[in-house]
Formats: sequence, C-alpha cells, structure tokens
Amino acid sequence: MTYQVVSSQQHMLDVLEQCQQSTARYLDTEFVRERSLYPQFGLLQISDGDSVWLLDPLAIDDLSPLWAWLQQNEPLTVFHAFGEDLELLWHEGAIQFNHILDTQVAASMLGWGSGMGFAALVERVCEIELDKSHSRTNWLKRPLSSQQLQYAADDVRYLIPVAQTLIEQLQQQGLYDACLSECQRLAQRQERDIAKRYLDVKNAWQLNQQQLAVLRELAAWRYQRAAAKDMALSFVIKDPALVALAKYQPESMTRLKQINELSPIEVRIHGSKLLKLIADAKLIDKQDWPSRIHRVIDIPSYKSRSKSLMKVCQTLADKAGVPVASFASKRQVNELLMWQWQGGDESDLPVLLQSWRAAVSADAIHQWLQENPAS
Repeated sequence: MTYQVVSSQQHMLDVLEQCQQSTARYLDTEFVRERSLYPQFGLLQISDGDSVWLLDPLAIDDLSPLWAWLQQNEPLTVFHAFGEDLELLWHEGAIQFNHILDTQVAASMLGWGSGMGFAALVERVCEIELDKSHSRTNWLKRPLSSQQLQYAADDVRYLIPVAQTLIEQLQQQGLYDACLSECQRLAQRQERDIAKRYLDVKNAWQLNQQQLAVLRELAAWRYQRAAAKDMALSFVIKDPALVALAKYQPESMTRLKQINELSPIEVRIHGSKLLKLIADAKLIDKQDWPSRIHRVIDIPSYKSRSKSLMKVCQTLADKAGVPVASFASKRQVNELLMWQWQGGDESDLPVLLQSWRAAVSADAIHQWLQENPAS
C-alpha cells in the first residue's frame, strides 16, 4: 500500500471527502516533545483501509476542516496506544473522540499482554518485523526523507490488519462492546482546573493545609508561565523546589537563596515573583485552605483490604472473560478503596462501579464494601 503526502488545503479536503465513505479511519500522529509543555504537531497519518495519506500540518494554513472531520462520531476511529495522540489532538483542535478503539487496550482485554507495543502486535498478526530505526526522528524538520515517510506510513498501513484481527476476536469472545466502552472512557479529555494543578506536584502529600494553600498558588503560576512559553513544567521550576517553597515560605531573597532545591538560575529569574506569590498566599483565609492530601497507604489495613478486594476482582475478571489486569488495575482498586474511605457517593463512582464493569461487578463489589466497612 503506497502513501501520498498531503501538503495543500485542497488535497486535504479531497482526502477528508474520500474518507467520509469509510467504515473505519486508522490514525497515528508524529510529534516532538522534548522541552515543550505541549506536543508539537509534526505529521498525521490517515488511512480509510484502502489508502494511506501523510498530512503535513506545517504546510496547511487552515486545519479547521480536519478538526471538524475528526470530531464526527462516525466512522470508528482506530489508534494504537492513543494516550499522547489524543493529548496532541485535544490541544490542537479540542478533539473529543467517542467511537474509538485502541488496539493496545483490545490486545490486553484478549489476554495478549498488557501494554503491548505496536511492533510486537504487527509481528504477531502479520509476521512482519517493523523497522523502528526512525522512531526518534525530528518530525518538525523539513524535508522528511522517503525512509522517514515510509516509517510513518507503516504505522497506519499495518494498523489496519492488526485492528481487524483484534475486532474479529473481540466479537467472537463477546468483548467488543466492553472494549469500545473502555476505550471511550480512556479517550475522554477535559481541561483541568488550574487551581488543582498542585495535586500533580510530587510529594505534595507531605504538606499541611496552610502549606498546600501556598503550593496551590505556586503550582498555578508555574503552569500559566509554562503554557505561555510552551515549555515543560520542570523547565520553569521543578517539583521539589515548589514543595520546599511551600514548606519553608521564605520572606526575603536571602532566605530564598538558602533553599537547596531552588537553583541559582531559578532564584535570579523568578525570585521576586516567588516571594510575592508566597506573601500573598500566606494571607489566604483558613477556610479557603485545601484539604490534606491522603495516600492509599494511609487507609487503615490497606494491604489486607487491597489483597482481599483483588481476589474478588480476579473472580469477576474470570467471569467477564478478561485478564484481571484489564478488569481491575492496582490504581482502580486503590481508587475504590479511597472512595469508600472518604465517604464517596453515587455522583462520583469509581471506575470499578461504572459502565461494562458494573454489569459484571456492581453487586459483588457493593457486597464486599458492606462486609468490609472502612474504619
């Protein structure tokens, strides 16, 4: 299957028109993300199952028709390991996919292996070993070589038989709808409240409520600056420095320079702003302080409760016909335990009590929760 490079507005419109007739669209993205906050869009690979196109976003001025096409619920959209692809498309065009399949998720549900790479999937389905020598290409550089373009084209060329094989087996095992439901859940994107960016700071749990109020302001400022400059958060100020600033709350440049986690360059560039942010944050009223951050290991009898719940999940996974890793990850078990411990309600159900899992597990898990109340 040959490919065409799409580098003009009219060619893009022609491709999108042709793809309107397809029952599935196979996509992949290439980008660069080394020092930037957001992925930098380098290439979009598209196939309708018969042809392959490599769309050059750097050569086309108006991508709004592309965003409109991607936003359509039909046809089925297929990716492999779509996490970063969806982050890119969400940032570039606010694309929210609903009817979507991730072949990595599908392979996991079929018991082929958790987190299976695309090359391994292609080798299993097509008995072909992909050339991955161009995986570190600078996709923003032009012109791209024929070898680089072929590498990119292969990512959707072989996605077609891989996806078709997986879909057939999912349908045979009665797992297709569950897989689509899981992929739709994983595909959902939303803007995170900037006031909650402090929750992403590593070791924020070490701080008390007043210190968290300071961290909240520092983390919000850091994110705003990173977004304005499109630079990775760590290139503004690293997490350990934010935690130290929130903990010690220096009031002078002398004290600021004594914080070991803060580099001299960071002090020189941001020192005055940091002191102002800290001073203002210290005036925040107590009633507006964030709640303490709890960890799952703080839950009484966490280890034994986690082990007991995982046994229940293993039984339920067997009943559903999926590997336990696809049914209940450690993170999802922890989410349920934290939800119970903090008195969660029906308006914010954990993953294990939602969607396709609920059809299998709701009664059994509710029974376990009743028999094992949080202390």
